[in-house]
Amino acid sequence: MKRSWLIHVLIIGSLGSGVLLLFSFVNDFLHLLAHFYLVPLAFAQTLWNVVGLLPTPAALTGLLPYMGSDPILTPSYKPFTFFSVQIVVGLLCLSEAYGLRRRQTWALYAMVLFIPVDFLVQAAHLSAAVRMQWPATTEAHGFPAGLATFLFFARRMILKLCLDTGCAAALLLGGYGDFSISGETAPAVNAPLPLGPFPMPGQVVNHSWVAAPPVERPVLFANRIVFWSAIACLGALILLILSKPPASASPPTQFDVYGRLLPGFLFASLHYGLVAWHTRRQPERFGLGLACACSLAVSAAGFVTAPVLFLGLFQRSSPQAAAITAGLLPLAFLTLLFVLGNFVLLFASLRTSWLAREDGVQSPISWTLGFAFPFATLLIIRGILLS
Repeated sequence: MKRSWLIHVLIIGSLGSGVLLLFSFVNDFLHLLAHFYLVPLAFAQTLWNVVGLLPTPAALTGLLPYMGSDPILTPSYKPFTFFSVQIVVGLLCLSEAYGLRRRQTWALYAMVLFIPVDFLVQAAHLSAAVRMQWPATTEAHGFPAGLATFLFFARRMILKLCLDTGCAAALLLGGYGDFSISGETAPAVNAPLPLGPFPMPGQVVNHSWVAAPPVERPVLFANRIVFWSAIACLGALILLILSKPPASASPPTQFDVYGRLLPGFLFASLHYGLVAWHTRRQPERFGLGLACACSLAVSAAGFVTAPVLFLGLFQRSSPQAAAITAGLLPLAFLTLLFVLGNFVLLFASLRTSWLAREDGVQSPISWTLGFAFPFATLLIIRGILLS
């Protein structure tokens, strides 16, 4: 049975949600005992903004605030319930990922249940935001600016509603390969081609062979997307490095944004150059792992910071502030291009990694080393600078 790409995405989402929930349990439990966190809560929340977008059993946690009047997910109020919910839902996410991986029918029908739950929870959150935030926002900023501010505030809820709807439609139309909820089966792949008045590719006609066009393997096509996405990100970084004259045309008293970001641009250019070099001809595990790490970090940060950047640039302000922001517009547009390229690179590298894994030609150790490479180099460089 050939599974759809959607099932692979749902497996990754369920696995990531389960691991993140169990890690959050360890993080919160240590804070309750020793009053310190393994990682800051803002970092875990940033990861959840990306991992939690897909429908998974983690949607069950959204139902708990509607079952009682107390904030049940706050450790200072009910720590036993809080930690129990984290463990149980995390194990459900891992079980769902295992069931989808093993082609279990119960896992497919369970996902059909979790998608409406996630949709209803996000719809309830969006409805509450409209009732509570919309009147005050439009009154304070006016209708156009208020609408932009509200859309920025509700961007994650709107995106999750769209993703839930798309996943439900894809599953109903046959998102489990040759098995679908609607009961339809996909046509056989090896069925004989019907004969007709015109020769088909690969068919013998009058003792002559009609050459069939070469069919490109999906893993090579996905790897090409990874390569060109890395090239696009590298090009955006080079333009950001060379954008000092327009960005520095601001008053001397302005905060030196370019000077603070230049080392990061150079550091990122090294990694995207390595990704493009390792994936220029065929999928390579180290390059794919490196692409996943770089694109995941940039996508998680860009999901939060990019809308804030553009809201600040396009708001009406004083003539002095307008002169300053005008010099930063090229930097802002290049940053948006860089973030969008990383979104494409993230999904393309994940899909290529999965297709290369099915081929079984290389060990996953190289992928893990590539994923850890940018974080290890960042820690080493920071240690050298601080020593």
